Amino acid sequence: MKRRKPKIAIVTPAYLPTRAFGGPVTALYNLVKIFQRRGYDLKVYTTDIADPTKPDSQNRLPHHEDVDGVTVNRYRAIMSIAGYWITPSLFKDLMRDDYDIIHAHCARSFQLDLAALVSAMRNKPLIATPHGSVYSYGVLGVQDNFHRLAFEMHNAILKLVLRRAARIIATSGEEMSQLTRFGAELRKTRLIPNPLDVSEFAHLPPIGTFRKRFGVNPSDKLILYVGRLASLKGVDTLIRAFAKISERRTNVWLFLVGPDDGYLSTVNRLIHELNCSARVRITGPLYKDTKLEAFVDSNLVVVPSRYESFGMTALEAFACSKPVIASFVGGLRELIDDADTGFFFPPGNADELGLVLDRVLDQRDTLERVGKLANDHLHRHYSSETIEEEVVGVCDSLFASKGMDS
Repeated sequence: MKRRKPKIAIVTPAYLPTRAFGGPVTALYNLVKIFQRRGYDLKVYTTDIADPTKPDSQNRLPHHEDVDGVTVNRYRAIMSIAGYWITPSLFKDLMRDDYDIIHAHCARSFQLDLAALVSAMRNKPLIATPHGSVYSYGVLGVQDNFHRLAFEMHNAILKLVLRRAARIIATSGEEMSQLTRFGAELRKTRLIPNPLDVSEFAHLPPIGTFRKRFGVNPSDKLILYVGRLASLKGVDTLIRAFAKISERRTNVWLFLVGPDDGYLSTVNRLIHELNCSARVRITGPLYKDTKLEAFVDSNLVVVPSRYESFGMTALEAFACSKPVIASFVGGLRELIDDADTGFFFPPGNADELGLVLDRVLDQRDTLERVGKLANDHLHRHYSSETIEEEVVGVCDSLFASKGMDS
């Protein structure tokens, strides 16, 4: 008798087209495509928030939508507490709909917490993928008493969620260590990196398109940052480093690509104070071909994060054969080999970042060599095809253990 594949409910705070939520949305989209390719029956349950920086905005996404062949149900967030978007109407559909496994994403979200509750009530296996959120709020210290109290209170809830989960997916060794320290059971935790769909990078835009659009000469040096404009992302460190090297160089540009996460005013003030505004461009978020054009026309990409459990931007740079200069933190330490597939600097150290930038910007052969090695590294270890068996294996093993596969 032919075994059927499990029906999977994907529960997440955000899904496409809300790419402004960052790496987890891209990673989740790539996971969904893996399941689609293998013939699984999927449905995504998420919020209707279009812009994470404006959760109270009236600009909402459709309640029901087909996204590349996958049904996406979105639910109104009735309120937000420190980014904890409460969508109570999700409960009814999760309790009623037909599925075999709940695959829930992003720790410290209402959606994952509710998925764990429904998992217990309906006796459905739960796969939990925190996406770096276990310690993301506490790792650098919470700045005010309210958020500190909320963080500590939610620790108790999160421990119950992880206890309920049949499998927990860590996307890096760093996250695996965090989960272990948090009390997650090692026997049910799996290390599966976020995959990147390299087919999206198979046909890159022609060289020069992005530079022409923004008036950057072909011979000038273009440093690229892609990500949320947020303190946690270390944008201020990059600006300070750039300001130092731009004092000695007249042919260098810094492009900051990504949505504002409440930090734009600080970024603009810092750029003005350091007198480097003539060579800094803030584009806002770029998507699809325009984003690829930015990667293609850059000399290198900087990921200056103070905390990063994985680092999808680094993989996207690798896919465009661009070397990455990254802070030596978290999952970035696992993605990059210093002077082989990229370069490191101490987190928050603008002087050291400036020295690395100064050293490598004029080394064209080195940048090309490192970019090629990074691209090879991506295809060997992080492409969707490489990770596919591990991804579907977790669901298949749970499904078989419950005796539902006949």
